[in-house]
Amino acid sequence: MDFFLLHLIFCNFYNLYCFYITYYITDQRECDTAINKLRSDLKIKVNELRDLELTPPVPGLMLEPMSHKEMNAIGQILGRSV
Repeated sequence: MDFFLLHLIFCNFYNLYCFYITYYITDQRECDTAINKLRSDLKIKVNELRDLELTPPVPGLMLEPMSHKEMNAIGQILGRSV
């Protein structure tokens, strides 16, 4: 095989690989965003339903995970190294 032909095959394979990775990452981000939106909407709807039923809201339903910055601050307070 000619070096040029091998180079051409490799470049095409590499471009296809890069396209696949970019598409996969973009698709994963879109799925994560859609799932988070559904979760948020569900929490709001559960609270609205409980309001209509005149029952207290579910404790802890609207909690959100701590950010990386908040976790570092808690770790420093507890004496853990960052």
